[in-house]
Amino acid sequence: MPKKKRSVLRKEVTIPLPKKLTNGKLGKTRKLRLPRYIRESLQEIKKVTWPSRKDTWKLTFAVIVFTTIFTVFIIVADYGFKKLAERIFL
Repeated sequence: MPKKKRSVLRKEVTIPLPKKLTNGKLGKTRKLRLPRYIRESLQEIKKVTWPSRKDTWKLTFAVIVFTTIFTVFIIVADYGFKKLAERIFL
């Protein structure tokens, strides 16, 4: 038995456009397709292949290692530039 879809997701809402976009003529409207966007987004999320727990831990560890190395590099460079500036300007 197929799943029954909510009718709310199929409805299109009509909203009035600002005067700038309608050249001063009121009454023109455009359809807001937000429910359609949400429905299509949910379909795309179902297609995503998520990494395994092991892969996630490997990537997390790689990020932590890279961040630590980069932080040490920035601290050393900052200290070096500070000492260089003190010698030049003081």
